[in-house]
Amino acid sequence: MSGRVLICRLHDRLLMEVPLGIAAWILLLWVLSFFDYYLTVYQVCMGAVEINPILAPLFNSHRYMAALAVKMLLTFPGICILSLYHNRPAASRALPLVVLVYIGLLVYHVLNLFI
Repeated sequence: MSGRVLICRLHDRLLMEVPLGIAAWILLLWVLSFFDYYLTVYQVCMGAVEINPILAPLFNSHRYMAALAVKMLLTFPGICILSLYHNRPAASRALPLVVLVYIGLLVYHVLNLFI
């Protein structure tokens, strides 16, 4: 497949309307990702240790803005893929599952606040 065909396909996908329900899931995913970040910062400041091997060096050395940038760089491509391919069965099933994983992670954070 030529580069021109790939660019045309990507262009068509970018112009495709995202249904409101899918857009809501995507927005919720972004919000949950930010809550995860802020709760992680709070807990690291309270003495917790980050277990994510990619973000741990940044959080544990109190480089929070760098950690936010890396977290968003890691999250953004996945959200873009789920957005661009929202009409594919795998993506439409994966989006709510990823949101549920983030909700579980936030429940874990909240429970750790009280322990």
